[in-house]
Formats: sequence, structure tokens, C-alpha cells
Amino acid sequence: MASTTRGRCILRLLALQCVTFCLVLITYDWGKDGGTQPMAFMRESFGNLQWHRVDVPSDTLLRKDASANPHNRGVVICVHEGNFAAALSLVTELACLGTELPVELHHCTERELPSDLAAVLKHAAFTHVRVVNSCALAADHGIPRPPLFATPRDAWMKPLALYTSTFDHVMILDAHTLLLRNPSVIWTDAGYEASGSYFFRQRNLLTDANAGGRYTHLLRKYTDLYHLDTSVEAVNLELSDAFTQHLSSSFEALQTVDPSLLVVHKTRYGDRLPKLLKNLIGQAHRDPSFAWLTPHDAIFAVFELMHKPFHVATYGANTLNAPRDVELHPTVFCGPVAQRWIAPSVQVSKSLFYVHAATLLDTRPIPTNEKLYSYQGYIDVPSNVTSLRLPSLFKEVSEYPTCFADVQRHEALPADFFRALARRRAHYHALALGTFHGLTACS
Repeated sequence: MASTTRGRCILRLLALQCVTFCLVLITYDWGKDGGTQPMAFMRESFGNLQWHRVDVPSDTLLRKDASANPHNRGVVICVHEGNFAAALSLVTELACLGTELPVELHHCTERELPSDLAAVLKHAAFTHVRVVNSCALAADHGIPRPPLFATPRDAWMKPLALYTSTFDHVMILDAHTLLLRNPSVIWTDAGYEASGSYFFRQRNLLTDANAGGRYTHLLRKYTDLYHLDTSVEAVNLELSDAFTQHLSSSFEALQTVDPSLLVVHKTRYGDRLPKLLKNLIGQAHRDPSFAWLTPHDAIFAVFELMHKPFHVATYGANTLNAPRDVELHPTVFCGPVAQRWIAPSVQVSKSLFYVHAATLLDTRPIPTNEKLYSYQGYIDVPSNVTSLRLPSLFKEVSEYPTCFADVQRHEALPADFFRALARRRAHYHALALGTFHGLTACS
């Protein structure tokens, strides 16, 4: 009896050793003598570790044959010390969805970069990624680093990244965007091909009846029409019908487009767009009358300042439910924004395009109560999304100030959403915990 028990213990110990050995094999970096160094994304954001300059030797965007990307299309993601795991897991997600375009990670200071980023980017999953110091490039173009870039997390990095990007066709993605399908479909969308732009509508929570007047003031001060026709007087400049209609359908709000995904043909009109963008970046922040202008809306407004058409998604933004929304208040959803992409070949049931998943990637538990607001995060995954809807006026409910309070119809989230979220979470946590295992696995 004793020998049988001893034999079982030995077999269990051998099994444990085999498992440990396999884990070492799959997480060891055979290209380096020291093995894989754990990524410091999370540790360095909480500790007092010393930052140092990171030089990334591989610049695949410049070395690649131009024939591989004849239209010079690319993806831009703005990064800072707090979102690298989200940004790099977005890169792996793009690859899983079939996107083969180069990616630029734009930042503003070297101290924002993890000390082991150079080693990380040598992984096979990131050979097409390039790190760009937007502020350094902006300084080379005569834009000193203004106060609005003093905080690395500031979203004003997006206009700056658009200005300094080497791509002609630029897709700006927020690091926490959860994509359900290949975003490359936007490049051939009729709206983008006709205007050189594609924006999604914002589910805005801050209404302002004076939005039209403020944008008119912006138009009169920053339009480049003066350079094309000096006989035009500022008082004669008014917003276009298309822009006015968009403000009306966006709840007359100051925030008009969703910052999660912006697509712009930067050189469609020569250097007009970059020049206007440079003007806004360098001057608007100094003028207190434009303190209301959000960074992503500045990108959107550039087309109006050029007096050129733009394309905004036909349908309004959707909303996911937060935990227990359906049970507690089925007409009020407090989850993140979701967007649909509608095309003749796409069924409405499969039209969910992306979700802003900042509260979904990290599953850290939080205290709960019956009034859970979207800014508090999640301890569970959502189950429903509002049905396809046209833009409509926002109805505010004081009891739920951060929620969408006019849910008429909703439907169960598709299986694709849960598969995408599970895969993204796996990549996100692998990067956050410092392992390369599974970054190229898509199933």
C-alpha cells in the first residue's frame, strides 16, 4: 500500500516537472542569452523605476518595398506609459483580423516608453511596428511642444500624430478599441473614397445649444479660404449645410465624432490639410475662445475649414449594457460606446464593427451597487447592445447622468464579440504580465 502511494506521488511530481519544463520552453526567448525579460508596462507605471531612452533599431516602414503598400496606408496608435499593453494587444488583434498594414506608435517623450520596449518589438508579432516621437518631429517642423502636450495621456496627441505620420491614408485607432472585423474595409468604403474621410458619430453626453456659433467662429478665424480667395471677408463665412446638419443630428453637441477610430486621407488636397492642422495645433490652444474644441473634433473640423466634403457614418452610436442594466432599468444602458458599419454586403446582425473597451480589457473587480455607471468599469462582460438606430436627440436622465437613457430596442451581442473580447484579453494580459506566449495565436 505504501509503495503504491509513493509511486503515485512520484508520478504526480514528474507530471508537475513536465508542465514546468513546457512553460519554460514556450516563454523562453532563444534569440537572447538572458531569455525573455518580463515587460514592465504595469510595474513601471506604479513603481519608481528609472526610465531611460529606448532606441528601436528596426524601422520596417522605411525598409519595406513600396509595392507592398502602394497607397501608403497605415495605422496610427497614440501611446503613453499607461496604455502600452492595450496598444500592443491591438496590434496583435489587427493581425488576427487580417490587417497587414504597417503600424506607427506615436508618443511625446522618451520617459513614456517602457525600458524593455526595444526587446518586445523584436517579437515576430511586432515586426511591422515603428515608434515615432511626435513631439520631436513637430519641433523639427516649427511646432514647439505646447502646454497641451504636457500630459502624455492628453488626447491632443491624435492631431499631432496625424500631422507627423508618414502615411498618406491614416487610420487613427484608440488603444482600447476592440475591433470585431478587419477595419481595412473602410479604405474602399464609398464614403471614404468620395471624401477622403470617415468618422463615426459620438454618443455625446454634454449638450450645447451654442455649438453652431462656436464652430462658425472657428471657421472665420482658421479657414484657409483666405489663401485661395483673399476677397472673401470673415463675416461672410458660414458653416456648410452638411456641417450644420451634422451638428443637429449630433445633439447640437461640442463633441461630434467618436475618437475611437478616425480615418483621413491626409494628402488628398496636397498640403492644405497638414497646414491647417499645424495651424490649429500651434495656435488654437492659446486662444481661450477655443477651449471647448476637443482634439478629435479638431481633426473633423479641418474638412469644414478647407470647405471640403467629409463623410460621417449614417447611423448613430450604439451602447452596450453594464452589469444588471437589463434587470434594473432596461431602457437605460450604462456601458461603453459601440459602432456599426453598414454596407450592402453586411447583414445588420453582423454589422457591429467595434467597441471602446477601456472598461472591458482589464477585469479587476470593483465594488458594485445597483447604480453602476460606465466610468466605474466592469466586473462582468456585457450581454446586449442597442439595436440599429438613426441619429436622434439625446435624452438626459439625472439619475443616470453618464448613461444612454432612451433604449427602445436592444439585442443580444453576437458570438463574434465574445470571441474577440476573449482573444484580446488573452493578448492584453500576456503583455501586461510579461510573456510573449500566445501573441500570434488567433483562435
